[in-house]
Amino acid sequence: AIEGATITATNYGDTLENGLQNWYIEAVKGNDLFMLEIFTTSTESPAGIYSHFSGSTGESYEKKFIPGLIGEGLIGSWYAKLTGGTIKGDVMAPIFEGIVQVVVDGDTAKLNYSAKDDAGNKVEGSVSGSYAVGTAE
Repeated sequence: AIEGATITATNYGDTLENGLQNWYIEAVKGNDLFMLEIFTTSTESPAGIYSHFSGSTGESYEKKFIPGLIGEGLIGSWYAKLTGGTIKGDVMAPIFEGIVQVVVDGDTAKLNYSAKDDAGNKVEGSVSGSYAVGTAE
């Protein structure tokens, strides 16, 4: 368990025009960075339990997290090590499948992971700490 992280959740709104809110959550503690991209109906909070979005035909994004992908930078859900505050790419793992839980309690939050990366390695445990809602640019 990682405690004392700084957790920021930003709601980017209905990015897919499907009635769901696109939340992006970052948790940072020292050189550890956890990124989580989820879809929920709530405009107020990203709290809930989310399974991975598999991309199956007709699959809803509701209560799903987006697996880690590489696009113009990292997309979706990842664990990475920072060097001087920047992702260097030496140590990083996509959160690829499984379940994640976001618990929000006032100005604290906890992210619980029971997941795997793209190579089938377990990504399990929790990250907790101070919580704030960020502002979408």
